This record gives sequence, structure tokens and C-alpha cells, in this order.
Amino acid sequence: MAVSADEAVRELIAPGVQMLEASLDSPDALERLAASRRARRAIVEALESEGWFSPQLDLLIEPQPSVHVTAGARTVVAAIEIIFTGALAADAARMEALRSAFGIKGGTPFRQIEWEAAKSALLRELSSEDYAAAEITRSQATVDPARAEARLEIMIDSGPVFTVGRLQVEGLERYSPALVERYSPFRPGDRFSHPRLLDFQSALQATPYFSSVVVEVSRDPQAPREVPIRVQVVEAKSKRVSAGVGGSTNFGPRAELHYRDNDWLDRAWGLGVGARVDPLRQSQFAEVILPLRSHRVRESFGVLRENSDIQGLITRRVAFGANREWVRGRVETRITLKAQQEHRQAEGADTATRNALSLGASWTWRDVDNPLDPRRGTLLNLQAGGGSRLVLSDQNFLRGYAHAQQYWPVGERDVFSLRAELGVTAAHDSQSLPQEFLFRAGGAQSVRGYAYESLGVREGNATVGGRFMAVGSAEYTHWLSEKWGVAGFLDAGNVSDTRSQLRLVYGVGLGARWRSPAGPLALDVAYGERDRKFRPHFAIMIAF
Repeated sequence: MAVSADEAVRELIAPGVQMLEASLDSPDALERLAASRRARRAIVEALESEGWFSPQLDLLIEPQPSVHVTAGARTVVAAIEIIFTGALAADAARMEALRSAFGIKGGTPFRQIEWEAAKSALLRELSSEDYAAAEITRSQATVDPARAEARLEIMIDSGPVFTVGRLQVEGLERYSPALVERYSPFRPGDRFSHPRLLDFQSALQATPYFSSVVVEVSRDPQAPREVPIRVQVVEAKSKRVSAGVGGSTNFGPRAELHYRDNDWLDRAWGLGVGARVDPLRQSQFAEVILPLRSHRVRESFGVLRENSDIQGLITRRVAFGANREWVRGRVETRITLKAQQEHRQAEGADTATRNALSLGASWTWRDVDNPLDPRRGTLLNLQAGGGSRLVLSDQNFLRGYAHAQQYWPVGERDVFSLRAELGVTAAHDSQSLPQEFLFRAGGAQSVRGYAYESLGVREGNATVGGRFMAVGSAEYTHWLSEKWGVAGFLDAGNVSDTRSQLRLVYGVGLGARWRSPAGPLALDVAYGERDRKFRPHFAIMIAF
């Protein structure tokens, strides 16, 4: 079949042309005529949906089937009028903001799909804050084919301003309504906000207490004041035992066993008890997590016992700690008070016992497009803490640490990233401090090309922590497909006990990447220029 049409509309008219072609084999002349009419109607509707309202259309079945389309002038939007009624009519600034954000601008081609989407977005934006019962009462697109112009008119009734009332919680058997109230960002009398309602639902769903959560309010314009927030929940099992295995070139194979009780002492306290074992480190821990004190503020306390044997340094430590953490937007803040005692034995050196009571703070900012597999964005973690001889520490010290990572997309798939770490501990010496307040480097996700925590300070025949650390990395990842990629990288860094002795060592290498549900798996081979050795590294590349 011969088809003659402007290039801009060939794809649009294709379904109608196919409809006509399908009818040509029919021996029934009336059927072919009916199909021709349906095809004509389909082509005209398709053209009108994209703004061509005055096309010239010729469809021939005999003697030679053909379609000739001249689209004509495309209709553009000449005027847009948005009229608001209801309580919103008294808020000039909000009305102006809604008009400015409308998805169609004057002078652009009229497209039916954009017209419908813009109306829906306008209504969604208005009804998401304050005006829960907003509705479009009239919408009209008036088209003048002769002038190829469209005039758009929308009238929206905002209805009254909605405020929320108390919670009505359904489905509770084990827990009290007070537990749900701790997660609510609303107080009775607050204005309605659909985004905050969704945040409330997400916060409840993220807890271990519930397997299903639905949060909603009535949108009856006749009863807009103190509207109850209805919360429907299905409680999750309160006790759970889990086990896992894993491994990396840093630690070797690892096994983990964990028990969790989400209603310990019948108070909705979370009790976690567990153990982790790998060739370098063995630990046992217990933690109690309290329900939220206020919206998104969490407190916990616990105990840890850990033995490790890394790079000739054997440590045994016991620690007691309490945490308070909260999240506001992209920022996560944590305050930690910890008391610990560490026994250490460096190969070829004396045994020592170190005590510290420390107060620390951690501030993390995450602004990435995908938390598990970023292509664009920034991650920043800052830590500060210290202790005093006046309060259960063997010496005065201050510790600071910064970790930054930046991602840039390259082309459709590739990623370039930079990573930097800096650490400084201000103390008279490092001998009287537990290893937690010092630094070591090397291994996967540190300086590749060197063994795990092999970059540090020599003490006897062991590598121990130092007071100064600097680490940097540049990496380019080329994704061959959605799942598989290759990476090239350059790492640099080192640790020393004095700033003047800090000398960077370098590692360079190549690696394979595979996108797993937990984040990209990395298998790298790196050459350490100081040791003049190649080392393999395997890890899950999870952004902190």
C-alpha cells in the first residue's frame, strides 16, 4: 500500500494504516468500506490528539490502495485560563504558584495527553496540601482549526481547608495505640498534608512491629475539621531467628546468627542478641532498641564482646554503649556514649590494657539517586568524639573523621566516582588509646592492592592503629549490560602516628561488577606499588 504523509505524522497514522491494510484481503466490499471508515476515524483522532485538527486525508481502496495525508498547521496553545473557587480563592500566592507550575505553556503545540496530564498534576498538587476535597468542576479545550489555536480553561473548586484530628488505630492486639502515636508527624489541628500522611505510613511500615499498614483520612467536604486519621495495621510476628553466611577478601568467610524480639518485656522494646564469626574477628552482642521517643528519634543501648587477630595484633574488648539517632530529610545524626576496655597483644611487644569513656557524634548526609547503586549524587559522613582522663579514660583525646563520596553519570550507563577519607586523633600518644579511636587502612573499599588493615603503624611484628589517616580513590565503571560491568580504579592512602611521616602508597587495578539485589558485587585485582604484589579483592559495593 502506498502511503504519503509528512514525516512528523507517519508514526501517528500507522495504526490506522495497518487497520486499512488488514481489511484488503476481505472479499466483502461492504466490509472493506466499513474498515476504510474506521481507519479514517482512527487516523483523524490520532492527528487531533497531537494538535493537527485540519488535515487533508485521502484513503483509496480501489483500483490501487493508498493513503495520502497532509497534516496542515499544528494547533498551538493560545491562552490558558485557570479559575479557582472555594477557600483557596483567598490565597493569592498559592493560586499564582499553581498557575506558574501548570504543565502547559502558551505557544506550545496542543497535545491531548499533555492536557490530561497537566490537569491531573494540577489537581494532585492542590489536593495534596490543605485542600483534600479539591475537584475539577469544569475543563474545556476550545480549538479554532482555521487559526490553528487552542484556548484552555479549567475551573477548580478547592473546597474547605482540612485539618486532621486524633488517630483511630485498628488491628492492634499486642501493642498499644501509644506506639503508633509515637510515629505520627501530626498533632490534632494540623493542616492536612498527603505527603506527610504517606511519610507516616512509610515510617510505620518500616518498623518491625507491623507487616501491613494503611493510613487514610476521609475527604468529605462537609466535615473538614479535625478529621480522624484512620490507621489500619496487621501486626508482624514479634520473635524471629535469622542466620546468614557471607564472605569477602577482607574477612574471609563469615557466619552470623541473630535473635530478635520486638516486644521484649511486653513494652514494644526491641531486643537483639547475636554472634558473628569469621577468621579475623569473633563477636557477641546484645542490644535493646526503645520505641521512638518522638517522631524519628530513636534510642538504644547495648553491650559488645569482641576478639580479633588482624595483622599480628590480637585484641579482646568489651564495650557498653548508648545511642540516640534521628533523621531529618537527607541528614542522619547519631550521638553515642560508650565505655570500653581493650586488652591487646601486638606480636613481639608487651600486652596492654586500655580504658576509655567516649562521647561521639556522627552526621551523615545522603543525596543520591539510588541508595544501593548510585550513579549521581553525594555522600558525606562526619564524625567527632573524645574522652578525658577525668572521666574513666586513660588519657585525653579528640578524634575526627570525614568520609566523602561523589558520583557522576557518564553517558547512558557509566559512572565516575571519587572517594576521600581523612582521620585525625589528637592525643599525647597512641599507646594509651583503644584501637577504635585510631586508624588502619588497606583492603576492599579502602586502599586496594594491600591486605586488610595492613597500612598502619608498626609495633613489634604487628600493624596497629595510628593517629593520622588519608585515603583517596578514583573509579570509572563501564556497564556492559544492565547486570554486568567492568571498572578501573586508582587508590591511594596510608596511616601514620605523626603527620610528617604520612606517605601515600598507591594501588591500581581492574575489576568486574555484577548488580545484585543488595548492591553491586565487586571482584577486583589490584597492584600495590609499595609491596609490588597483585591482590584480589571481593566485596559488596554498598554506599555508606
